[in-house]
Amino acid sequence: SNALRLQEAMATLNLEHKMAARQNRCPQCWHSPQSSCICSQVPAIECLDGLDNVEIIIWMHHKEYLGAGNSAKLLLKLLPGRTVLNIFGKKGDMDRLVDTILSDLNHTAILWPGEKAVSVRDFMEQVHTENSHENSDSNNGSSLSKLRFLLLDGTYATARNMYKSLRKRLGCSQMPTTVKVDPA
Repeated sequence: SNALRLQEAMATLNLEHKMAARQNRCPQCWHSPQSSCICSQVPAIECLDGLDNVEIIIWMHHKEYLGAGNSAKLLLKLLPGRTVLNIFGKKGDMDRLVDTILSDLNHTAILWPGEKAVSVRDFMEQVHTENSHENSDSNNGSSLSKLRFLLLDGTYATARNMYKSLRKRLGCSQMPTTVKVDPA
């Protein structure tokens, strides 16, 4: 739509301006490399027992990008090869995100505290049950589907707008399961 194209054009221009203004920052932690780079303090986690098939998708609001105080970027450093960054508003990133979600909708969840959100445990049980049915149908128990968790990175207001934008794009029937984190 025209509104989406206008939003993408404005956000992309904003991102280009930020990148030009902050070109002397560390490309990984976005801090000053001379005085406050934290990369040496954030080691990559190579082995996560039982979670080798998990992928984290960060959908970062363009206003958060290159912010030294942003913490989601640390996941890119902690879990290299398992974490993907998409930027809300950047031209082409919404299409890429939608393609990723639709490539395996049943194994993708959005971390979002909505009314219909299920616990992580319930989502994992749902996936396990589905995988059991798939494996008994195909007699191939050796392949596990990749689990994808989509994290919306922004203020609550911007994350809510991102969620609504994705729901509008996908439609309610194509939205991934929403998962909430219960402090138990």
